[in-house]
This record gives sequence, structure tokens and C-alpha cells, in this order.
Amino acid sequence: MNKQFQTEQIENEDLSFLIPRLEKLGFAEDEVLELISEYKKYLILRLHHAGELPMYSLPIDKVWHAHILDTRAYREFCDRVYGSYLDHRPYTKVEFNSRLPEYSSTTLALYREVFEKAEPQCWHIV
Repeated sequence: MNKQFQTEQIENEDLSFLIPRLEKLGFAEDEVLELISEYKKYLILRLHHAGELPMYSLPIDKVWHAHILDTRAYREFCDRVYGSYLDHRPYTKVEFNSRLPEYSSTTLALYREVFEKAEPQCWHIV
């Protein structure tokens, strides 16, 4: 698949159905919009990284969980953009904490390379 085409599909994906779900979790509307935007950026980063790219940002992970819970929409999205289901792998607390520096440095370096700017604060909430 063409990365530019896939990127455009992600950017144009209507995820507004996630807003009420995320507001129920306690996020304000302006936070929700930023988190959805950053979740889309994470999905774009997955196009640029061979292999697993762990999600370590707790707020952005909550967006991913909300998306996955609409299984049909999530499956159709993954099939359309990636050609297959994009798995979400849970980590044990011990594994996560021991590998957090590696996870965050890999992801943030890729973020800065792909988007040519620093990541917002929500990427630093773990």
C-alpha cells in the first residue's frame, strides 16, 4: 500500500463517535479533540515503523481502547488502512516499567522525524 494514501485515510477518518466515550472517561472536549488527533498520529507512525511500536501514553491509549471497542468500525478501519487487523498488545506492569525508556525514546524520535515537530504533553503521561 502507498504510505501517502494510507496517511490521508487516517487523517480523514471520522472518529467523532469517540468523543462521548472519552468525555465519559473524564476528558474535557478540547482534550478529547487533541487526543484523537494524537491517536491518528500514532496510527500514522505505525506506517513508518517496521514491527511493533508500543503505545505507552495512557491518554492516547484510552482513545485506542475506545476505538477498539467498536469492533466492526475498528476492524473495517484496519482492513482499509493496513490491510489487516492492528493488534493492541497489553503489557504487564513490570515489563512496561522496565522498557518505558526504550518505548518512549523510539516513539518520540519517530514522531519528531515524521511530523518534524515536538510531541505535545499528552505523550508524556504514562
